[in-house]
Amino acid sequence: MTAQTKIRTMKPGASGLKVVIVDDHATTVKLATFMFREDGWDVYGFTSALMALEALKSFEPDLIISDFRMPEMSGPEFLLAASGLHDLTPGLIMTAYDDDSRIAADLRKAAVPCVSKTDGLTELLTQARKLVSVRQSVKSKTMTVSASA
Repeated sequence: MTAQTKIRTMKPGASGLKVVIVDDHATTVKLATFMFREDGWDVYGFTSALMALEALKSFEPDLIISDFRMPEMSGPEFLLAASGLHDLTPGLIMTAYDDDSRIAADLRKAAVPCVSKTDGLTELLTQARKLVSVRQSVKSKTMTVSASA
């Protein structure tokens, strides 16, 4: 798998939701892509944080999921950079290192939800749905306020 792995369904997902998944391990990207595609999402998978940031200049996803530890930058650093492009897009960190106190401190500082890879991909999808639901609610309220102004 190349550094930029864009994996997308042949037709738009039934949900119409777009997710970006970034992990330096290609197997994790492939597994998460399969699960989200099965749930009806359009999936954009990357094994490079820098390539993902470049791609995010051309579209706005509904959710961004990142591994915590990656060679180019950490997950919180990546999500911070991505928020400069899409400030209302929620981020979610996944990590295999859930017992590391440094990770816990970094995540608290970044105020980013985290899912342990040991909890499984089902938990990742559950948390993704919750975050997108909140985002859609905020966008809906923002549009209502804008329309009445």
